[in-house]
Amino acid sequence: MICTMSSSKLFFRTACKGITNNSSTASSRWLSSAQLPHTIDVTSTCSKRPFSATSASTPPKPPFHKILIANRGEITLRIIRTARHLGIQTVAIYSTADAKSLHVQMADEAVCIGPPASSASYLDMDKVCEAIVLTGAEGVHPGYGFLSENSGFAERVEQLTVGHNDNSDNNSAKVKFIGPSTHAIQSLGDKIQSKLIAQAAGVSIIPGYNGVVTSPEHALEIA
Repeated sequence: MICTMSSSKLFFRTACKGITNNSSTASSRWLSSAQLPHTIDVTSTCSKRPFSATSASTPPKPPFHKILIANRGEITLRIIRTARHLGIQTVAIYSTADAKSLHVQMADEAVCIGPPASSASYLDMDKVCEAIVLTGAEGVHPGYGFLSENSGFAERVEQLTVGHNDNSDNNSAKVKFIGPSTHAIQSLGDKIQSKLIAQAAGVSIIPGYNGVVTSPEHALEIA
């Protein structure tokens, strides 16, 4: 089943049984927009792809059962391959323009989060966080670009709680942001701030002006 979207809900698809990696077979499974219902009950009629790690040896218990990748394209494919090798299930997000993208087909689950514009899909923290909760992903990998250097997103992700997917006694778990801490993102996201931190730590830096250049005249003055 592929996923669709209404104005108030996100819907996800999990891989249909029998779909192979053959592109012609996979593409024939996509429904046209005319065939899509206005609402989909994601708890029924949806079968998940049988999941197994690709590693021949028995790996140690992975740190996550399932992660959501808040990105698209090649970086998402790399993360999916690595996660599968580690025995971790993956969730892809996508805009309507990317519905047939390879990262959507490769992931174990996929959630449509909005229209083609990045501002209304991949950069929409509300929709990404809703997809995290909807799929029960315990970790979020931001990839690069988009929200990966947004400290507010990292902080918000780690405030989320999802149902636990293992057989432990705990019914819920805090979501983990797979990346730098909020403090690190805030400190190093600004080049001037990161330079000042390095200088305070005794690290050699390239000499230059560490303030804000306010005008062309100011630039000439400090040059």
